[in-house]
Amino acid sequence: MDTPTITQLREHRDNIRKSLRSIKVSQYSGQKFGNEEEYVAKGVVAGVEAILVDISALTKATAKFIQKSTHAERKQLVQHLTNLNTYVINKDLQSIAVTIDNIKPILRNIGIRHADERKDAFDEYINELQKKASSITQHINDVEAIKTEGTELKEEIDALYRELTERLEEINKKEEELSELIRRGFE
Repeated sequence: MDTPTITQLREHRDNIRKSLRSIKVSQYSGQKFGNEEEYVAKGVVAGVEAILVDISALTKATAKFIQKSTHAERKQLVQHLTNLNTYVINKDLQSIAVTIDNIKPILRNIGIRHADERKDAFDEYINELQKKASSITQHINDVEAIKTEGTELKEEIDALYRELTERLEEINKKEEELSELIRRGFE
């Protein structure tokens, strides 16, 4: 049985996942976030991803979720995820870090981290990451092949350039000789 809060949690989870793709952690190199500046950008993004895995686990086993949580906790999670999505869209990593800290006690109270549903959701997440890693590996191999072809093509172009330069020098030399012969012929 899906309740409105569970439906909203799923929707926010999906929206956050999409929005999270726009954050490039390399743009935040050396910056710290959180109330005590305890997070780096990579940790903030990983924290959001971990929360999304938790939300997936909770919303898969709705009966257990309803049993382990109160309506107020579910509403709090909805509100936090609403805010989280806004912060992710705005790339406000400081607010994201603070929101992660606000969500943790609720999830801890529900006890999702040690539940079988969490392990199943985490396994699904790992499988998804493995597929992406395989795809990235293939792309890397393709790029390396293109790079090798480019290097070989550059070497061929360089050799052709040297050959054409030599021929041009020969032609220029012959032209000078011909011009000299023509000039002598008119003297």
